[in-house]
Formats: sequence, structure tokens, C-alpha cells
Amino acid sequence: MRNSLNNINCPHCFSNNISKYGKDIYLNQKYLCKDCHSQFTLNPKSKIKHKPKYFSCPICNHAVFLWHH
Repeated sequence: MRNSLNNINCPHCFSNNISKYGKDIYLNQKYLCKDCHSQFTLNPKSKIKHKPKYFSCPICNHAVFLWHH
């Protein structure tokens, strides 16, 4: 079931004057309240596991950047 913007209220001021405002680092939809200017998500605890962007060093576990020419 898809959420409509009319059915979503701001958790801070309870206004329904909101708009979509991108996505967070876990790819949850973010919303912006146009009245109190707060940002929120509907499912803040649902996390999607991502593949790391960079390879990590097997010794120190820091990111390893590979340069291609």
C-alpha cells in the first residue's frame, strides 16, 4: 500500500502540510514539514544493508581507494 502525502502528519506539530525531501542514508523517504520546517521519516529504524562503496584494507580496515588510469 502506497502512502499518500495527505495521510502523513508531522510528528512535531501534527500538520499535514508536508512535502517529500529526498532520502536518508538508509534509503527511507524523508519528508519536510512546511509549517515547522522539521525533517522526518516514517520508518526511522528500518535499515537496508548496503555494500561498501570502497574496498577495505584487510589489516587496518580503512577504506582503500583504487586509481584507474
